[in-house]
Amino acid sequence: MTTRVLLYGFLCVVLLIGCGDWRQAQFQPKTFSFTEQATLDSLVSVVLDTVSVQNARIDLGERSCDNCTDEQQDLWESVLDRDAKKAGYPEALDKTYQMGLDDAVRDIQQGKLRILYYGGVVFWETHDGETWNPNKVHADILLEQFGVEKERITGSVVNTWQVTYLTAYNRVSEAVINLYYEQEDVMQSTWDMVADAIDERGQRNRRRWK
Repeated sequence: MTTRVLLYGFLCVVLLIGCGDWRQAQFQPKTFSFTEQATLDSLVSVVLDTVSVQNARIDLGERSCDNCTDEQQDLWESVLDRDAKKAGYPEALDKTYQMGLDDAVRDIQQGKLRILYYGGVVFWETHDGETWNPNKVHADILLEQFGVEKERITGSVVNTWQVTYLTAYNRVSEAVINLYYEQEDVMQSTWDMVADAIDERGQRNRRRWK
């Protein structure tokens, strides 16, 4: 009986190891050589000139509400302050934007290419009834082909500070990634691959389980 249980357990482990990518493949971040890292660092300097706070073409918001009384204005500002502190960002949105720039630069200088996003977990269902997480598949493609990590920072409910930080961070990261790989839009081109990747993985998995 004991031998049978041990054999069953061994077979389960073998199946899990062999089929670890049945739903989602696993890839490792790219390790850049000294020369490649030097190229990334030089690109950061070029990109920062166009995405600085002074040149940022985004609405950083205003600490006011339309047609508010003084009491309502104070309440509105207290809500904004609370949200900023809760999220761990500076109260001034331009400083939050600068934080996003600085963090992106630091990560790139440490050899880490990363894209941030927010939103709920969404699944696609194929005509065969299989369900896939498109963001996870997209993340696999980015990591496999470009060594770029894709990280979800929060769900669908976000505040102005989170959006501002994410916008700044991604403006640096995406620009450097596009310049480094000499592509117009790596994010869009990899998103265009998601549907075919899901179809190919589905066929591979069906063949495996026949």
